This record gives sequence, structure tokens and C-alpha cells, in this order.
Amino acid sequence: MKRIAIAALTFAALQACAIRVPGINIGTPGAESSSGGSSAQESILDSAQTRAWREVLRSKDDELDALYERLNDVPKEGSTSPDQHAEWSLKLIKNDQLADVAAGCAAGTYTGEETKLDERRAHLHAATMCPLVTDRMNLLKKNVHAWGVAIIDYYFWQESNRIERMEKEKRVSVGLLAEPQSAQKLKDYVASFAKKTFEAIGEPVPEEALKKAEELFAKRQDTIMKLAAAGKMTTSAKADAGAEKAIKDVYAKRFDVKKVVMKDAEWKLVKNDLGILLRHYKDADVLVRRRTAPSAPWCPPPSASRTRPPASTPTPTASTSSSRRTP
Repeated sequence: MKRIAIAALTFAALQACAIRVPGINIGTPGAESSSGGSSAQESILDSAQTRAWREVLRSKDDELDALYERLNDVPKEGSTSPDQHAEWSLKLIKNDQLADVAAGCAAGTYTGEETKLDERRAHLHAATMCPLVTDRMNLLKKNVHAWGVAIIDYYFWQESNRIERMEKEKRVSVGLLAEPQSAQKLKDYVASFAKKTFEAIGEPVPEEALKKAEELFAKRQDTIMKLAAAGKMTTSAKADAGAEKAIKDVYAKRFDVKKVVMKDAEWKLVKNDLGILLRHYKDADVLVRRRTAPSAPWCPPPSASRTRPPASTPTPTASTSSSRRTP
């Protein structure tokens, strides 16, 4: 009985034993060692390149992963928050921590490395990462440039949507008429949103990316003029015949007033530091004919407001008046 037990234990020990020597495996064919033993054996037999790259992954894994992610994050149709995407790439440029890895790549320190990586991290091999790391500044600047152009495209997309909405609803807000009144001004307006991004990489806003302004401006103005000439403006928040007449009377002295549109349905209250009501008012937009520019006959003067003090306020200025408010 004792002999059988000893024999069984000896056999089990032999089954589990495997010795790995370069070119020679001693042990039972097909036997598997523990993962820890396998890792240690592989470490001894790994090439210098593999061991060096493994050290890089231990210390720079997050930085390499971030670089790969940023360079593969490119603008697509419908991309949102382009300014934030550009900022993420700019942060990698400003906080570069891969100079030592780039030096090793350039020296061929990691060439031919065979680090074992799972599928999720397969892109972190030196063969994939070294070209990106070596040229990272140039590639990141190109990425920022692409997102800068996406910022411009985003604001042109917004402008295009506004035009489509006007065409669909067959009316235009008079406030829109006060916006840039030339293709160049529209270019400057859109470029202002991307200027900071391009300056960060030492580039001017590309003129090529702004060409769409001319087409959109022509389409917008054509739509505005047709709708404005027909009196198709945004519906008044709430009619106020007295306020509308007072405002119209003021502007009629200098302009051919076509329409007054009340922007506020309720009175806006103005109080002093003690909470005592001083006055209340409403804002309005006024559409007038521009006498000096036949090619663009409609424009609004600055927003108008009609003010009234509350009836309970005992003041000699209690009479109704109208005043002009500058934007």
C-alpha cells in the first residue's frame, strides 16, 4: 500500500516537472507550467529589444495609448465639439513626455521586439508606435489643423441650418439682419472661432477653409431679402399697440418704418438696491427701408425699447416715452 502511494506521488511530480533549456525541453510532452514560471522563462529568453520595449510599456503605457488615440481621432461628418478635440491634441503637444522613447526608436533599440500583448493593446507594439512617436509633433499639429478646419465647418453648418429653417418657416428674425452684411465679414466671424486653435500651432486660419462663406452669404442674403421684403418676420411675442406706435413714431422721423416686432411679452422690471420698482420696459425690433443701399434695401436700426414707469411711482417723468437702446 505504501509503495503504491509513493509511486503515485513520484509519477505526479514527474508529470508536473518541465525544464526549459535553449533548444531543449525536458519533461512530459504537452505538459504546461504555471503562468508565473512561463513568464519568468520567457523573460530570460527574450531579446534585448523586447525587454527594452517592455520597460517602455511599464513607464509610458498611458502616454503611448493617448498618442495613438489622438492621432486616430479625426473629424468626420457630424463630429461634435471640434474645439475640444483640438484642445486634447494641443495638450499632448504642450505636455510631451515621449522624447526618450523617440530617441530609442530612432536608435533602433526596439526594432524586432516581440512583446506579448492582448488584442486590446495590440497597437502598442514598437513597429506601430515608433513611427508615430518619432514624428509625433508634426502628426499632432496636422491633427489640430484638421480639427481647426472642423470648427470652421461646424459654424458654416450652423449658418446653413439657419437658412434652411428660414426657407422652411418662410420668415426671418429681424435680428438676423444686423449680422455680418458681406461675405468677408461672415468669413471674419467664422474665422474668429478657429483663430485661437490655429495660432496654437503657429498657423493662420486657412483661407481655403473659408471659401464656403461666399456661397452661404449669397444664399442667406437672397433668402433674407425675399422674406423681409414680403414682411415675413418673426411673430411678435405679444402685441402691444401703444408701445408699437410710440416706437414707430420715434423712428419714422428718420426712416421708412415697415414693421415693429415686440420681442418681450411681459414687462422687464428695473429695481433699485432696496427692491423698489423704478421702471419697466419691453424690447422691440424695427424693420426699416435702407435709403442708401438699393442692393440691400432692408435693415434694422438698433433695438428699440419703450419704457413706462409704474403708475404708483410719484415722479414728474411718469409720461410715456420711447428710447433707443444700442446693442
